[in-house]
Amino acid sequence: PIAVSTGEPAKEKKKVYVTTALVKVPVRHLVLVPGPDGHRGAVSVFWVSAGPTGLFSDVRRERHEVILPADSAGPSSTAVLSWESRIEATDPTARVSVAVWDEVGGEAGFRVIRPAVR
Repeated sequence: PIAVSTGEPAKEKKKVYVTTALVKVPVRHLVLVPGPDGHRGAVSVFWVSAGPTGLFSDVRRERHEVILPADSAGPSSTAVLSWESRIEATDPTARVSVAVWDEVGGEAGFRVIRPAVR
């Protein structure tokens, strides 16, 4: 149950378009390990873009450490974590695939953002 929203692609330089993506993950869907300083975990966000001609970008990864107080973690938590990512593509109509991986629990969620949806 991840949510991904994006802005419009903006031309940054010749043949490079940048889209800002906001990834949201509900804390209740993460496995966090209790510790002396709170509940800890890690989430990796991966993305790749694919242009209409079949040209793929490299897969990018951002790793995020998660540390939350005990009252913000657990299955009844209403907290939502969010990360903003900068995605580069060679075409403004490129599709963007995003994956979110809970490194502790091993679960993953995937989304594809198509240009018409942006």
